[in-house]
Amino acid sequence: MRPILYLVACAAMLAVSGCAKESDRPVATGKASIRAINSIPGSPQINFLIEQRSLGSIAYKGTSTTAQYDDLSYTFHFKAALAGDSTQTVIASYPLDVVADMDYTFLIGGTLTAPTITLWTEPQKVFTGDENYLSLRIAHTAASLGDVDVYLSPPGTAPVAGQALGTLSYGDYLPPMDVDEGDYVLTYTAPGDPATILFESGTLTLTSKTSKLLTIFDADENDVAPWAVRIMDLGAGSSSLVADPNYPSTVRFLQASINFPDADIYDTDPLTTPIVTGHTFRDITGDIPMPSGTVPITYTTAGDTSMVLIDDDRDILAGTHQQYVVADVDGTDTIIPSLPDRRSISTVARLSIINTASNVGAVDIYLVPAGDSIDDASPVLFSLTVGPTPIQFPVTAKDFDIYVTAPGEKTPIAGPIPLTTQLGGVYDAIIYDTTDPTAVDFEFIPPP
Repeated sequence: MRPILYLVACAAMLAVSGCAKESDRPVATGKASIRAINSIPGSPQINFLIEQRSLGSIAYKGTSTTAQYDDLSYTFHFKAALAGDSTQTVIASYPLDVVADMDYTFLIGGTLTAPTITLWTEPQKVFTGDENYLSLRIAHTAASLGDVDVYLSPPGTAPVAGQALGTLSYGDYLPPMDVDEGDYVLTYTAPGDPATILFESGTLTLTSKTSKLLTIFDADENDVAPWAVRIMDLGAGSSSLVADPNYPSTVRFLQASINFPDADIYDTDPLTTPIVTGHTFRDITGDIPMPSGTVPITYTTAGDTSMVLIDDDRDILAGTHQQYVVADVDGTDTIIPSLPDRRSISTVARLSIINTASNVGAVDIYLVPAGDSIDDASPVLFSLTVGPTPIQFPVTAKDFDIYVTAPGEKTPIAGPIPLTTQLGGVYDAIIYDTTDPTAVDFEFIPPP
């Protein structure tokens, strides 16, 4: 009998305990909006979590999507893969009692080893559908930049002392403003000095019934201006570049077609002055400033505008570095455009490879520790074909040998090519045809 009585007693206690827990459990009365922004330069993707549930992976200068959660107590975590680690580590945590109908933005800054968390809290903005204005915040998230003044004016209006919307330090933001929809120019200047312009946008068209955030970051290697500004849609949780037209986009040209004639390159129609002359096989230019928008890119035989080799309209994105590679793709000399990711990530090295060897076609790429054989190794890239944009992938800091083979083969057609990588390094490579149709050359592309 004793065991039965004991079990009955335990069941009764659990029932009472369960009822007590159920009655003590907090009851949600509403929801709040939650997101995070990554302002750690050189950081890898940072995973933003509520308790153990991921709310998104955030690149530098990016934002997570906006999530809606009950007004309860949570601990928010930030996780990242540190140097040499394949798994993510919690680098920061923040407990918060969430209040209904509020809007929370977590700003993670500092460094990966000593992060800081700043919390921006505002009431949620609700639009009824009849408004002709938007809700706009302007912030400062550039860690290396001192105080700034902020102006938002109609196009053609110069900043005037005393008319700034406010002065911001890192981590500050202007409270949400109701701004009429229309065209504006955003300007950041030195404090009290409107003549010292740090950033000046082109014309921004702001639409009504949206909640937006404009903020300035430290630039990275992908930016053409000294400072990088993003516009974030706080409802959708999206982020896009705001270009400074004082700093034009650039294009870098690479000639990778072995039978392509020596060429001149033009960016005007009619053809006037070439931007590149005598572009020969394996020639690689520096970054050449280009206007944004649709640009006519024309290759002619060197010194002869009547012999057009390629005539192609290309879209130049404002505020970006672009790369154009001429390669023989399926028997036609073609421009392969790309937006090279030049950003240094402090925790990894990255290798980028493009195959332009049309005589050989698809290839396998092996990356092995220096001195090792590829006999028991697997390719890091399988059947890399001619034509696609460069493939980039992370690698550790190490001494490597690179080999190129035909697909599924172990006999090298190029290599070993030595490569010593360092954390934060970005290594770009290209595979060329040679006069031997059974071999290729693997070469590294020098920084611009």
